Amino acid sequence: MPWSDPALPLVRLRKVFATVPVTAIKPRHAYRYRDEVTRLHGPASANRDLEVLSHSQSKAVEWGYLDRNPIKGQVRKNPIRRRERYVEDWEVDQALIVAGPMLRAYVVVKLLTGLRRGDLLRLSVTDLREDGVHVRTSKTQKCLVIGWSPELRDAITVALDARPKDTAPWVFCNRLGGCYLSANGTANGFDSLWQRFMQRVIQRTKVTERFQEKDLRKKTASDMELCLATRLLGHTLNP
Repeated sequence: MPWSDPALPLVRLRKVFATVPVTAIKPRHAYRYRDEVTRLHGPASANRDLEVLSHSQSKAVEWGYLDRNPIKGQVRKNPIRRRERYVEDWEVDQALIVAGPMLRAYVVVKLLTGLRRGDLLRLSVTDLREDGVHVRTSKTQKCLVIGWSPELRDAITVALDARPKDTAPWVFCNRLGGCYLSANGTANGFDSLWQRFMQRVIQRTKVTERFQEKDLRKKTASDMELCLATRLLGHTLNP
């Protein structure tokens, strides 16, 4: 999860295990917890919670409260099936036909930079500098400078022009000028916007299978070339 809050697993775990003695936690309790979190928040969140729970048990062993970790090696995580959706060039072309200016610019900037959703949504106007777009990636905290190309500059210009409030500090913002990304890493407003976008894509274009926002990052990593970006910008950003 982009810009995710590491405290989230602890918040969920404390609601269930805060009053449970550390010596009373058994594999069956972890399995029940895993299944409930999977139902409510998805398999990846449940797996992260199990990692935190297991680490807490390992610390209890280290501090002498337990003789062994009852979770490690005893409780299986959810299997996560790797997503293999590849978005074809023609599908991007079709999708951008029905995209509004903000999403149109967002998709092109995504393809040009390969940035994660969280890093794009918290991109601010002050990050746009003379030598390029400055980004501190949420996952690694690494500072990146993505140099300007004519295509990237044009896409950013479209994004800025599409803002409902030109005084908003964010490159991609909601209709009130606020950041789509919340402090805990969720972006419900943007996710809803993307879902409505995909509905239009399926209903109004030749695309028959939805794709996720993160599928565009995979496309960038696999085959994005400047000529494709140029074509996309020339035919969709300035129709």
